Amino acid sequence: MAGAFRMRPRVFPLEPPVGELLDGALLARAFGGRPGVVLLDSAVGAGAGAPDGATGAGRGGPGARWTVMGIEPLRGLERPVRPEQLADLLAALEPEAGDPVPGPFAGGFMGSIAYDCGVAGESLALPPDPERLPPILGGLHTDFVVLDHANGQAHLVLGDAPGDGRASVEERHRQALADLARAGAQPEPLHADALVRETSTAEHVARVQDVQALIAAGEVYQVNLAHRITARLEGSAAALFLALRRHNPAPYMGLVQAPEGAVVSSSPELLLECDGSAVRSRPIKGTRPRGESAEADAALAEELLASIKDQAELAMIVDLVRNDCSRVCVPGTVEVGPLPDLESHASVHHLAADVTGHLQPGRTALDALLALFPGGSISGAPKLRAM
Repeated sequence: MAGAFRMRPRVFPLEPPVGELLDGALLARAFGGRPGVVLLDSAVGAGAGAPDGATGAGRGGPGARWTVMGIEPLRGLERPVRPEQLADLLAALEPEAGDPVPGPFAGGFMGSIAYDCGVAGESLALPPDPERLPPILGGLHTDFVVLDHANGQAHLVLGDAPGDGRASVEERHRQALADLARAGAQPEPLHADALVRETSTAEHVARVQDVQALIAAGEVYQVNLAHRITARLEGSAAALFLALRRHNPAPYMGLVQAPEGAVVSSSPELLLECDGSAVRSRPIKGTRPRGESAEADAALAEELLASIKDQAELAMIVDLVRNDCSRVCVPGTVEVGPLPDLESHASVHHLAADVTGHLQPGRTALDALLALFPGGSISGAPKLRAM
C-alpha cells in the first residue's frame, strides 16, 4: 500500500520516581505544548466518593482505569470531510510483531469528531460558522504514554518504523524522559473574560416552546437544546484542561491539540467501548447535585433513582442506543443491563445503563462508532429529527 507504515511497537516501562508520579495532569504539563498531542484521561481519585450501592465513577468506576496520551502523531489529517475517511488513515498503519503493548490502545487514530458530522450515511444542513473548527481533529499516533490506574504502572510506547522521517526510537525515548523530568507541579497562568451567552433567555424559551410543540405533534420524544457560551481566553489549551480537571474531574476527559485549534472536554459518559467483537455503550440521563453532607447526598441519590421522569428519559435514550447498536451487531446479541444504575461523580449523581452487543462479522470498531455517533444522550430521540 502506498504511504503505508510498517510499525513495530517498542515498550519502555517508566520506573519510579517518574512512573509513580504520573497522572493526566502531569502528562498535560509535560507534553501539552507539543503540536498534535492528544490526551485521553481518566481523572480517577480526583472526585468525591459515592453513596453505598452506587457505581461511583468519581471513586474509580466505569472506564476509569486507563489514561493514554499520544505525544507525536505519525501522520496528521488532511481535512477529511466525513468520518468514513478515517478508515483510509487507519489503513496506512501496518502493525508488525513487537513488544506486548499494555492497555486498550496499540496505535491508531486519536482525536475528536464533532457533532457536526451527524450520523453515518446522513448529513445535516448546518448554517455556516466561521468560528467552527474542522469536524475532525487529530492524527495517527504510534508514540504514546499509557497509565494503568488499577496497578499504578506506566509505560512509554514508541512505534519503530525506519524511514518514517522521525528521529530514532532511542532519541524519542530520551526526549520523552526529558519532557517528563521538566514537567512542573504548578500550572501555567490562565485567565478568561466573563462568559457570554449567545442565546438570550427569551430566545431559549421560544426554542423550548418549539420543541414542546414538536413533542405534542409526535415528531420527537426529547431534544437536547444547546447554546454557545464564549469567553476570551489568555493561556494555553493545556492550562484550560488542567483547570477543568481540577474543578470537574471525570472518567473521560480529553485534550486535542491541532494546527486549527484545540478541543478540551470532560465527560462522565462512555459512548463506545470495543474489545474484539464485543461492544458496550453506557448512556446517561437524569442528574442531581451532590449533597453537602452524607445524609443529604444519599437523599439526593434516592430522589434521582425514584424519579419517574428521569427514568423515562433514560429509557428512551437506552432504546435509541440499542437501536444504533443493532445496525452493526449480530441480531439477538444486543442486551440492556440493569436499568437504572446510579453513577456518582465529583459534583453530580447520574442515572445510566449498559447496552452491549457483538459486532457482525466483517464489522469494525469504526463501523460501530459511526452507527452510534453522536450519542443519543446529547441529541435526543429519534436521533436525526432531534438533531
